Amino acid sequence: MKKIIYILILLISFGGFSQESTDSDNQGQILYYGLMSYLRIKAMEFTAKEYNLEVKGVAGCMVSHELVDSVKSVHLRLWRKMDSIYGIGAKKRYEKNVELELAQIQKSYDIIKDKKDIKKLLRKEKRENEGSTISLNNKLGDGVYSWSIYCLNSEKYPEKRWNAEYEVVVDLTQMDYSINQIK
Repeated sequence: MKKIIYILILLISFGGFSQESTDSDNQGQILYYGLMSYLRIKAMEFTAKEYNLEVKGVAGCMVSHELVDSVKSVHLRLWRKMDSIYGIGAKKRYEKNVELELAQIQKSYDIIKDKKDIKKLLRKEKRENEGSTISLNNKLGDGVYSWSIYCLNSEKYPEKRWNAEYEVVVDLTQMDYSINQIK
């Protein structure tokens, strides 16, 4: 059942997709709807890059049957094309790679989530600002992930409110991390 939900979720954009979208409008896009974890979306995006695809959300948690059918139709054409390029079973390999990527991302988070120096930075930023959080930014290479510690300060950063203060680079090959202040 869990896998079915994830597959359905694969099928939130705040613009761009409609039932009238043409084939070329969504060519090279993996569409998803529903609510899913941020880390899963990042895993989908990192994996999609390997296939020269883009991940795009098309609806929130309320979806119509027509939207589901439209997404299925787009995906059917997409995976047929991917099968012709990458061989039969491209979708299955993509989904497996998403799961492997998600496991790597989770490992990288597990390395840093309970570290005293990171917790201290988050508390410091929260004390000095209106809030703080850590968020995955990018995959820098195999097993190397870039996380950012953001602070919320509407007076200091009125144009964007959340501002990255530190970058945390996690290297799974070394099972280590480094913290760099962003200037």
